[in-house]
Amino acid sequence: MKRLFRLRTLAWLFATLVTLYCLFVAIENWTGARALAAAKEMLAKEGETLDFQKLIHPPIPDATNFCAIEPLAGITRLYHADGEPESAKETALKSINWYPTRDIKLRAPTLGKGYDLGKPIDLAEWTKFLSGSQFITASAKATPAEVLAALDQEKPLLRELGTAAETRRDAAFTPPIGPEPGETFFTMRMPHLNFAQRLGQALAVRAEFALAAGNTPEAIRSIQAGLRLTRATGRDAVLISLLVSATVHSMNEQSIWSLLSQRSATDEQLTTLQVDLEQLDFLAANLLALRVELTGGYDMIQHIKAHPDDFGQLLGATGGVNLRPWISKLGFSIIPSGWLDHSAAHLIQVEHDLLVRPAKTGSHEAFLAAAKDMDALAQKNPLLHPHDILARIAVPALSQVTHRVFYVEAIHRQSIIAVALERHRLRHQKYPAALAELVPAFLKAVPA
Repeated sequence: MKRLFRLRTLAWLFATLVTLYCLFVAIENWTGARALAAAKEMLAKEGETLDFQKLIHPPIPDATNFCAIEPLAGITRLYHADGEPESAKETALKSINWYPTRDIKLRAPTLGKGYDLGKPIDLAEWTKFLSGSQFITASAKATPAEVLAALDQEKPLLRELGTAAETRRDAAFTPPIGPEPGETFFTMRMPHLNFAQRLGQALAVRAEFALAAGNTPEAIRSIQAGLRLTRATGRDAVLISLLVSATVHSMNEQSIWSLLSQRSATDEQLTTLQVDLEQLDFLAANLLALRVELTGGYDMIQHIKAHPDDFGQLLGATGGVNLRPWISKLGFSIIPSGWLDHSAAHLIQVEHDLLVRPAKTGSHEAFLAAAKDMDALAQKNPLLHPHDILARIAVPALSQVTHRVFYVEAIHRQSIIAVALERHRLRHQKYPAALAELVPAFLKAVPA
């Protein structure tokens, strides 16, 4: 009798749990669908979109596109699998890399740091490094002119890029980056970023040696090529690309300050350089990248709904722990789809309020306030706030990225002012008493 009673109790308990689970699933799915619909409606009212294709930069003509030249064309799809022979394009691009060195203790000298404090790079150290790293065959005691000649002979791509930058004033990688079939924004490959950063480094070094050798025109061409790479990576509309853009531009800034300190450029050369600088807008690029991050996070959740076994791979790609596919699939077989809808709605709200909305203001203070809220989100207990879990995974490191972007934009605006000041000095043999005197002859307006 007791055994029968226990079986009835267990059966009743099981039925109760199943009923409660079904009720939970029904409520979660219903409320999740409503929450996601409300989040999408909010985005639409704010003029935002979840369609990546509407955010990517429209194509530009090949005739004016710096990145349409060989071997830059198509490097966003330049995937190389182990065991396959490298293409000539891949070999040429990989040659612009000064590692590995003969001496593992040999490290590249500072580049792109210190210029904002008036600290020039040490060309003697760079000459020693370039010869020691087998980047060129010139001796460690070569003159700047000899190093420049060696660079142009052994790495002709650098000079080719400088020449192309003179006539091709716009830049965007072709084809534009984006997830291919079966990929998400968090797993897509971007091989061109490594190439772009290496080229930016080498071009900045070439510009410094050209200046030291008294070859200002070649220095300016290398600077212009670096600015084209800056613009192209900034147009990728992905945060990692924006960081590469900022890094490459810091190297450009080093060369620009060296150029201005030397006072060897003409008014015409500086005018052209200023036009190139004024085409860059890191805050606008940051806003676009954050919008794409929002779109990418939403797409990631939709991908998980359709392919639950991929969740472990996505978790690892965004800095989490890799899970085996069967574990992911089993987990999402019992999790209501409404949980994912709630997570998507929360992700949209968080990324819009803490990323996109502050970016629209262009105010650093707005980002600092949002960063505090982001920190508070990270401190929430996932058991008490289960709908926050995916938001915490997908939301980027806001404070680090935006601090970097605002700093680079500030230095960038200072460089525009510095170029305008030098142009004023060349025409009037003196500097203006106030920056307002640069308007409108040398500046449209004084940058903030």
